[in-house]
Amino acid sequence: MKPSLLVVSLAAFLFAPIASSVRAAEGGPAPAKTPAAAAAKASPKAAPKGEVTLKGQLTCAKCGLKESSVCQNVLRVTEAGAKTETKYYLAKNDVAQAHHEEVCGGQVSATVTGRVTEEGGKKVLTASAISVN
Repeated sequence: MKPSLLVVSLAAFLFAPIASSVRAAEGGPAPAKTPAAAAAKASPKAAPKGEVTLKGQLTCAKCGLKESSVCQNVLRVTEAGAKTETKYYLAKNDVAQAHHEEVCGGQVSATVTGRVTEEGGKKVLTASAISVN
């Protein structure tokens, strides 16, 4: 390795952290992220207080389950090792409506975050986020 290339490489290694903090303090562009940092940022945030995150099969109460006269998203959740299934009927809101065409007449694996209440003996999930797996 040439001595000048060695000096430049060493200088870049030593002064890169200093330059990054100066750029951040001045409001300059953010330094390049490492793959690990990018993966950590891409991971889902924890659900806000009072919300739950459930994984299961998202389907339609009318077209998929044949138990209603109107279309409504239903998340079917089976606990690991359990033979019982819990159905969460999604309250109609923009989040639920945005994913209805994907499930009307079929089903998809999904993760839903929201608040659970009980109405008329049924569990109602007001979704704040839906991720189709």
